[in-house]
Amino acid sequence: MIKLTPQLQDSIIGQALKLKSSISYFEENTAPFINEMEKWEAKEYTQVNDEMVAKLEEIKSSLIENEKFWNEELAMLDFGCCFHCKVPLMTASEYVKSRGVKSLRLITDKTGVSKETLINWWNNEKKVDLFKIVVEGVKCGTVDNADES
Repeated sequence: MIKLTPQLQDSIIGQALKLKSSISYFEENTAPFINEMEKWEAKEYTQVNDEMVAKLEEIKSSLIENEKFWNEELAMLDFGCCFHCKVPLMTASEYVKSRGVKSLRLITDKTGVSKETLINWWNNEKKVDLFKIVVEGVKCGTVDNADES
């Protein structure tokens, strides 16, 4: 389970996670027994679930519409990847800049690792942590260079 900071618990991201959790609970623990319920009770559970699904779709649309803003918010939470599909939410270059390093070129110059390899690490779920470590290492060793215009 993802633990959000207090300021994000009531945000649109927090709302989406709560809805997703409630929908999953319904699908796993209520839906299998819907035929055993009284008709009115089954109708009520189904209606509540349908409303949650519709609200989650509305939130997803809003997140997509404001993708750049939410990518930056998720980056602050250190999500290099989207939590539901493992697709990068931002490019390797955007991540580097969000961490205070001037560019991927600076990382290449300081480490000798090619830009293509860095991008491949960023896009590889198994190597994204290596990419982040390299970025932090360059950041710590080149604070003055990272601040250059």
